[in-house]
Amino acid sequence: MTAATHFTPVTRLRSDTKIKKQIKERLYWNPIINSPNIKTEVKDGRAVLTGFAATQLEKSTVTIEVYQGGAEVVDNEFGVTSEPEIVNE
Repeated sequence: MTAATHFTPVTRLRSDTKIKKQIKERLYWNPIINSPNIKTEVKDGRAVLTGFAATQLEKSTVTIEVYQGGAEVVDNEFGVTSEPEIVNE
């Protein structure tokens, strides 16, 4: 008689609620991020970001923080409101 092999599906280590809480804390405490206009929703480990960042640096930093907060996938659906203009004279 052979034993059947059963595989246990991989489960996420944190719930969506815990991931969202960790993301919010990381965004709050990061000194580069100063935009209350960024909204985060988490479902099945996927974070969806909406709203606006003040700079491209802020947008990139938000993305990094969201991954470090526990998101498995990040959908950036937010933009940059203003960037300094480079004037070539």
